[in-house]
Amino acid sequence: MRKLTVLTGVMLLSACSLYEKPEVPALEVPDDFKVELNFTNPYLKNEWWENFNDETLNAFVEQALEENYNYQVALNNIDIAQTYVAQNRSYLFPQVGAGFNASRNKFVPDEFFGAFSTPTAPPPLDPGAQAKSATPSSSAASNSSSSFINGGIFDVNMVSAYASYELDVWNQIRNSVKQAAAVVRVNEAESDVIKLTLVSNVVNTYFQLMALYANRDNLTEQHHAALSLMQLVEVQNRSGLIDASSLYNAQIQAESILIALQQIKKQQQILEYMLAYLLGEYPEDFAIKPHNHFNTLPYTELIPEGIPAQMLALRPDIQSAYFQVISYGYLEKQALANFLPTFTLTGGYGYASSTFSNLINNSNAFWDYGLGISQYVFDYAVRESQYDRAGEQFESSILSYQNTVLNAFLEVNTALVSYQEDAIALDAIKKQKQQNTELFSISDAQYQAGLVNYTVYLTNELNLLQSEYNLVNQQLMVTQDIIQIYKALGLGLES
Repeated sequence: MRKLTVLTGVMLLSACSLYEKPEVPALEVPDDFKVELNFTNPYLKNEWWENFNDETLNAFVEQALEENYNYQVALNNIDIAQTYVAQNRSYLFPQVGAGFNASRNKFVPDEFFGAFSTPTAPPPLDPGAQAKSATPSSSAASNSSSSFINGGIFDVNMVSAYASYELDVWNQIRNSVKQAAAVVRVNEAESDVIKLTLVSNVVNTYFQLMALYANRDNLTEQHHAALSLMQLVEVQNRSGLIDASSLYNAQIQAESILIALQQIKKQQQILEYMLAYLLGEYPEDFAIKPHNHFNTLPYTELIPEGIPAQMLALRPDIQSAYFQVISYGYLEKQALANFLPTFTLTGGYGYASSTFSNLINNSNAFWDYGLGISQYVFDYAVRESQYDRAGEQFESSILSYQNTVLNAFLEVNTALVSYQEDAIALDAIKKQKQQNTELFSISDAQYQAGLVNYTVYLTNELNLLQSEYNLVNQQLMVTQDIIQIYKALGLGLES
């Protein structure tokens, strides 16, 4: 008894929390990211893919946001979640209904049971009835006999209206509405996650294709030059001017370039299929015009200026994790309210008669109203397990929220440092390419003047083509770093 009293007191004290918003622990995060960039641009567009100034890319992103099925499903899930808000809110109002019932009934008369039971005294009758019963008429006997023969069959017609209203004493219904609203925010944030992922994948795939197209042409030229060099080496080997090892090296070089070219063609087909899928098209209906856009990209002007760590609060995955905590918090409050009694107001009004002709009549009216109080007693273990589970889910959602924020800092710092180092490497490769360009120009002039042989010319041409190949790959890496920064910061969503 004492344990029950203490438990009741604890529940009543805990009931005070049923009217408060779930408390999400404040997170202490750094004010700035560890990596700082010196070259930034304060005039970038929030729709960050437009900063690349590529009309084809912008059209692809627009098409993906309209036609991609995964994103459309995510948007539809928001509408589905909103129906639960409307459904739970409806319980705040009385539930009203009306009905009509027509039935034919039969009961066994008392005379039938009287033949098998101990006779009882007849019910008291009024004097007039006693006088009449002293000389029973033939018609009364006939009616009694007819009633018994017909087996007590009678009709009942009933029309009624009724209403019930659950008093939201413990704020359980309102908490369910708030919990459903939090789930809507979760679905909105998750749709934004899918949107950012979709846009990033489209832009990333697009630039990978541009790099593959450029490298395909480059490797084709390399292969032609390598074949020419191999043929020249074969002639020199047959003439005894060089040994077989030089020939083998030339053959290996040509074969390696050919293998790389075949790999690029395979990757190109796969990425074209992937881009078509992201745009909601079948690969058979999709075509893209290749062009090299890398050399015109202002890589040092594509990073937003002054990136405060607080802007990570805009990341949709953090928004989703936050409202997931709110949702489970309200779910825990509903589970707590299950321990407390429910109060319901009920009422009804209607008419009942054996015939339709006089159904709506004051003499046939009936009504009822009352207050119902219910409390489950023997299912305490079920409700306790539900409350414990809701509490554990709430704690887990807080941990998930904290982990999401920590992961966001990891992604941003990783993207920033990757961009910083890749941008330095890009400058070095640009210088290397410039040197190879000048060296090839010199060897070309010398070859035309007859100062160097064709082998030197082809070797310098291969070196230049290889440096151009390396430059495109490094430009792609820096572009992907920029895309990852935009995505990690949660840019590209509506304010």
